[in-house]
Amino acid sequence: MKFPDDCFNCGVGRIARQDVREHFMTSKAAVFVVVLNLLLTAPTIADATSYSVDTIAEGLLAAEAQFTDLRLDYVFTHRAWNKPKGPRLVVKAVYAQKMSKNTPKRLRYLGRKHSIVDPNTKKVTPGQETLASFDGQATIILYRKDESGKQMNPMKGYILAGYKHNHFPTVYMDPHTKIWYYHKKLLLGDFLKKFRQVFRIESESESLDGISTVKLVGTWADPYNGVKFTMKLWVATERNFLPLKRQIMRADGEMLTETALYDLVQLPNGMWYPKTIRSPADPPGIQKPRLAHIYNISKISTDAIQDEFFKPEFPPNTRVLDDILKVSYTTY
Repeated sequence: MKFPDDCFNCGVGRIARQDVREHFMTSKAAVFVVVLNLLLTAPTIADATSYSVDTIAEGLLAAEAQFTDLRLDYVFTHRAWNKPKGPRLVVKAVYAQKMSKNTPKRLRYLGRKHSIVDPNTKKVTPGQETLASFDGQATIILYRKDESGKQMNPMKGYILAGYKHNHFPTVYMDPHTKIWYYHKKLLLGDFLKKFRQVFRIESESESLDGISTVKLVGTWADPYNGVKFTMKLWVATERNFLPLKRQIMRADGEMLTETALYDLVQLPNGMWYPKTIRSPADPPGIQKPRLAHIYNISKISTDAIQDEFFKPEFPPNTRVLDDILKVSYTTY
């Protein structure tokens, strides 16, 4: 039984595919939570702290591990950088995650509604509408509308054993993964630990938008092809180790990607989070960037989420292919 991959190959996705190739759970860092809380609540301690690559890596892991329950409502925009008035891909989405007591694997939920927007005429052309959820055991997928924006009749549903990361895609990456991961399978803190020998602290007090950051720089060789890359990373240690800005470039200095966080807000649990994410930064560090990716987060919640949220039911008139039970059926 063959199942469709993520909608990277669908009609709406072609806009992203023309230009985009983004470069690039339980965490062992839980033991560092006490240290992280001390740094957050005692600025005098933070000011006197001397950081290493390892302490930054552990701080990143410990901070991300605090988001045991998280829901983000956001809009992702993709457009050509040099065509600010050109058509743009707009994805209205909901992302949620949870560390459940019932499974060691992180539960995930990603619902997306795609459209093409012409800013000149204000015309909105609907696109694909999808949902993917992982309940700790299986990945549940629902296609409500096809790539042309037409309601599917019947809708298509799939139940696949295990976590299928292709349905939580790179092109339409959720904001949390964009912030805390090097790529969707590797946390940024784990990446620093993996390449700790090639990273160094360049500055412990570089200011970005009035926020003090620790700047790290490292050059490593891709283990698959030997190509060398350099990362510059600015971490706001007094904002629960938010990776405030990240740049990746070739060894010759050509910048490949850049991401920066803006409009930081402090959540009820004391943690800080951005409401805006931009790639590239504003102003851009990349010369003549080709693309602009912007995340505008309208809602951030760290309230407890029930496990059942990650087990969405298929609506009536859905043709379901269950790869676990090896059956197919239509819901009524």
